[in-house]
Amino acid sequence: MKVLWICGLPNVVRLKATNRVLSDTPTAAWSWILGHLPPPRDVELHIVCPVGGLVESRVDFDYGGAHWHCFRRERFELFFLWRRFACKIRSFVHKLAPDVIHGWGGETGCGLVATYLTKKAVVSVQGLLLMLFWQWFKLKSERPKINFKTRIMWLCEKSTYRRANILLVESAASQAGLKKHYGYDSVIIPHPLRREFLEADLSIRDRLVLAPIKFLYLGSLIARKGAIDALKAFAMLSRDESKLVMIGEGEDRSVIEDIISQTRLTDRVELCGTLSADEITKEFLSAQFFLLPSYGDTGPTALKEALASGLYPICYRNSGPEDLIMHYGCGELVSTGDIVALSETMNRCASAVSDCVRHSFLVSSGVRSELSPNVIWSQLKKIYAKQEPA
Repeated sequence: MKVLWICGLPNVVRLKATNRVLSDTPTAAWSWILGHLPPPRDVELHIVCPVGGLVESRVDFDYGGAHWHCFRRERFELFFLWRRFACKIRSFVHKLAPDVIHGWGGETGCGLVATYLTKKAVVSVQGLLLMLFWQWFKLKSERPKINFKTRIMWLCEKSTYRRANILLVESAASQAGLKKHYGYDSVIIPHPLRREFLEADLSIRDRLVLAPIKFLYLGSLIARKGAIDALKAFAMLSRDESKLVMIGEGEDRSVIEDIISQTRLTDRVELCGTLSADEITKEFLSAQFFLLPSYGDTGPTALKEALASGLYPICYRNSGPEDLIMHYGCGELVSTGDIVALSETMNRCASAVSDCVRHSFLVSSGVRSELSPNVIWSQLKKIYAKQEPA
């Protein structure tokens, strides 16, 4: 089976796939794309990536068992220009003659390009911007501020989902949000784990029962992800020996640095910035608890990786995080936005660290099995087999 994916270029691929950096413009991690690699032996996977600032007009290479084809994306490319990008690669796609064309993301434009290339496009839903925006603004009781870029992304999403032949979502929350806010049905296929989180040695986790308490936050340092909430809740803890490690970057970093300074937590809070999968794995293996007080998520991938690594999660009760914690029966849910309750839950879990560590360790094997690439690919191939040749 020859499959063509259209997606963003994962940052690690941008940096390490060839003997040169493919673009000076940083890209998203796209960890779910990398989690699928390498593909099964009976799948010939080609991946087309529109890349801003690509070193050449087109770059082809093999990486992770897939064949990558990067095309330069015009600067300031907007919704109405994605058709032009589709025209740019149409000749290449025609010669490739894939059995299936699969676009990743509605708001990214990649899914829309797939629908321009075939009437049988498979599209993976990623952001669900309407669901996430309305969850956030409803909770905060603020009128949404919708700028031009946001309107374009919403228009891109709506057009993509309307044109797609089949829509894939990663969770029940995403499926419900797609139906409620956009009116479309979908099929749930979770995102697989990356190799680093499947193969990490968890045998050392039993030592954490006696180790100092460490909470770990992984996500963008932005309001919707609850980065400031996590820090404020940690500042209320009664345990002076506990630590908080925050992995990620974002617009709220300066605010977070100010809070750390004001609360005199410099020695207890570590801001790590963006880390590689190997570096994240090392941090996971030294922490007992995972914090993600997000105000809305369709996945999230970070929580899946934390569960697979044996961390005990503490999250706000909404959307994707609630789905995952209830599904795997591991973790704590707190009313969204209640920082005091979040801190109290962190204190309670720290007091029962032995039980939490043991329970999360037992759950981790099931998470790894269910989210392994082999399992997810078997589900994808069933969907692909139903599609007519592109």
